[in-house]
Amino acid sequence: MSCVWFPRKFRAVTAATMCFLLISVGSRYGHAQQDDGTDPATITIHIVQQGETIETIATRYNTTAARIAQANSIGDTSALSVGMRLIIPQTTISVGSGAPEEFEIGLGDSLSLIAAQHRTTSVALAQSNRIANPEAIYVGQIIYIQRTGEDFESGWAPARLSAPESFIELAIRTNQSLISLAIVNSIDNPLLVMSGSVVMAPAFDGGKAVLSLTGIAAKLHPIPLEQGRTGGITVNDVEGSQTSGEFNGKPIEFIRDGRTKSAVVGIDRWTKPGVYPIKIQQTDSAGHVATLERRVLIINGNYQNEDIRLSAEEASALDNPQFIADESAYIAEKMGGFTPERYWHGLFQLPAAGVLTSTFGTTRLYNEENGVSSYHLGNDLAAQTGTPIYAPADGIVVDTGELTLRGLVTIIDHGGGVYTGYWHQSSILVRPRDEIKAGQQIGTIGNTGLSTASHLHWELWVGGVPVDSMQWVRELFP
Repeated sequence: MSCVWFPRKFRAVTAATMCFLLISVGSRYGHAQQDDGTDPATITIHIVQQGETIETIATRYNTTAARIAQANSIGDTSALSVGMRLIIPQTTISVGSGAPEEFEIGLGDSLSLIAAQHRTTSVALAQSNRIANPEAIYVGQIIYIQRTGEDFESGWAPARLSAPESFIELAIRTNQSLISLAIVNSIDNPLLVMSGSVVMAPAFDGGKAVLSLTGIAAKLHPIPLEQGRTGGITVNDVEGSQTSGEFNGKPIEFIRDGRTKSAVVGIDRWTKPGVYPIKIQQTDSAGHVATLERRVLIINGNYQNEDIRLSAEEASALDNPQFIADESAYIAEKMGGFTPERYWHGLFQLPAAGVLTSTFGTTRLYNEENGVSSYHLGNDLAAQTGTPIYAPADGIVVDTGELTLRGLVTIIDHGGGVYTGYWHQSSILVRPRDEIKAGQQIGTIGNTGLSTASHLHWELWVGGVPVDSMQWVRELFP
């Protein structure tokens, strides 16, 4: 029998010890092969064809490369040759007991990670959920999990092996028996565990994953995302790292918040429901790059329609598209910046006491016969002229003044790409560069500009995109 040669840094472990480990694991494999439930009369023989790999063959027969390698005593899985006859072991996956659990896929999830956390296998998950391509799962997708064992005790956490660390090296570094670590992860042959695999390993620091640079731990809220609303992203922060991202072709701007980094993204009202790509990259101080690429589900926002009747004088203000575009561009410029600091804390407050008469996202048709249509960019709170307007969160005033369509306006920067705007006021009580606290009065409700009655139009932008401000009253964002 020959022994495996290990990297120099692990030569402190004697060759005799490593041989003993391999002999011990090998004896377990022999026992497993005898008790795997395979009926010799139904064994499948596969003849290797040009271009095939052990992985593609395993996929074809709904088994694993490790099981095929074990059944055929293959040490080097890259050494397949055309015409080689392979025994294909029958794979029986226990379905466990009880009803399957519903599971919503999150931003940091993969089939292998979900399987590791629930003591099952990615093959079992793919088969039971009819998933042909594990890379095609998306954030917000619902799958069903039938566990095949008990939950892990505390002190274990998912970890992704990064090159050049092997499963055997992980066992040595975490002071675990190779055999027990293999049994915990239902791994038949540790030599066939490849870089990038997700395994369960002893955790340090009260549950922190063993391998800090093997991947990006990220969360997205809410799931799924909706047209015209906001999503919040939180990622683990490796000391000295740089984090960047992109969602549906637009950059994601992160800010540091203690031991994490966070970002908010605005989903355009006209985004077509579907699945969209998101990519997050983290580069540590040594130049190592970790990348998380997923697809995220965006669903319909279920917005309403309304007709608005204007007088001839009011309607004339809409006859000049360039004038409307110029004023809209001014607002987009003032509310489209990014301050790398978060001023707000907790839920936003309602800015005024009033009746919600028109909601964000509502498709509007002005004087139906003239064909001018759009959607409502904010939420309208109707109240008597002079009713106080309060800041919903901490921030800094970036602009005040009077515009033809929006009347007396105030714009506040809340940091992190979040801005709020207040239109049609009767008076303004703050000035640009004023630091504002949540609950501070900033103005009074009025009927200035293109307005049909006394009300506050409350607008909120995230990352240069107008979104539903009422969502921020109901949901916390990082």
